[in-house]
Amino acid sequence: MTYQESLLLIGNEWTSLSDDKKIEVLQTIENHMAYESNRVSVPVEGRFLHTGSDGIVLGSYDPRSGRIYINVSQFDSESMYGRDSSTIVTTCLHESRHAYQHQVVNGIVQHDNPNEAAAWRQNLKDGNYISFEENPRGYYEQPVEVDAREFAASRYKEMMSERIQAEVNRPADYSSAKDAFETQTSNTMRDEAALAADYRQNPSGSTALDSATIDEPEGIRQ
Repeated sequence: MTYQESLLLIGNEWTSLSDDKKIEVLQTIENHMAYESNRVSVPVEGRFLHTGSDGIVLGSYDPRSGRIYINVSQFDSESMYGRDSSTIVTTCLHESRHAYQHQVVNGIVQHDNPNEAAAWRQNLKDGNYISFEENPRGYYEQPVEVDAREFAASRYKEMMSERIQAEVNRPADYSSAKDAFETQTSNTMRDEAALAADYRQNPSGSTALDSATIDEPEGIRQ
């Protein structure tokens, strides 16, 4: 999948995508963010993260595994954040920025602002990172979280402009090809349903991730 294709899929088509396809879209976005910042891309995985009355963990970046985790419970169109892609995509951008911060601190990539890099390095020293549970205000105001929120908000706005341009440049035959695919899929599902009905009339885990994650995005507690 290309970045341009991912931009098209985060529009009205998002809710019709399978969970695997949504992860593929998010991975493509992460790959593009890595390319733009000249860093190493990290895997994006879907996991069931903490979802409860006390709030929702939308995503996390785990520097130990070098992976971004996205809460697949919010892929359902009936979930709190499932009605469109905006919150999930912003979460992916937020966690992508954490991947960048860690790579800067570890000396893998150079950041153009030495003072910011020094602040991140101090913030990410053992014992210095503040979790939401420990101190909500301290969590939101620490350097790595302020930067990740600002980056995600700014880059998401840019993506919306890019998506408009991608729609303008969408191949003329895209809609007809998409319609043909959807018709074929619909027919297949109808055939399978008929077979299942025939059978009834004539008979002869997902892995949970601990909610104590490394980094959590803005708005995880609603």
